Amino acid sequence: MSEEPGALRKQLDQYSTEELISILRDRDTDEWRPEAFDVVEGILGDRGVSPEAVAALGPQGYDVVEGEPTVTLARYFSPAEAQAMKMALEQAHIDAWVADEVLGTMYGVGVGARLQVRRRDLGRAREVLDSAAVGGPPSDPGEAG
Repeated sequence: MSEEPGALRKQLDQYSTEELISILRDRDTDEWRPEAFDVVEGILGDRGVSPEAVAALGPQGYDVVEGEPTVTLARYFSPAEAQAMKMALEQAHIDAWVADEVLGTMYGVGVGARLQVRRRDLGRAREVLDSAAVGGPPSDPGEAG
């Protein structure tokens, strides 16, 4: 990668929005020099994606293939809200996953995000999200699955 800032911007501008979101979320300094993250924030801002909202999602981590059936516990308009509820579940020692979070960010529409848990944890997870400490119940997920 060239050391010139203009060349860095030109190179990163060729990346898809989803790739840029991934770069900003992970902030891998072994792969990218620190100034690349500022350039990515600028490009995402130009594309109508809030760098602050992307940063609030936190690192992507690694995909986990779940051997047990999962069900949709709730749907959220904001992926950040779904991530916050996921964190509340994890604090209660309930594994949870957020699905579809990148779609809305990528396309700038209200696709939302689904919060999923193992089928066996569904009742306990509902209790956690319904508690006053979390901020009330989630939206109706519709059909689970």
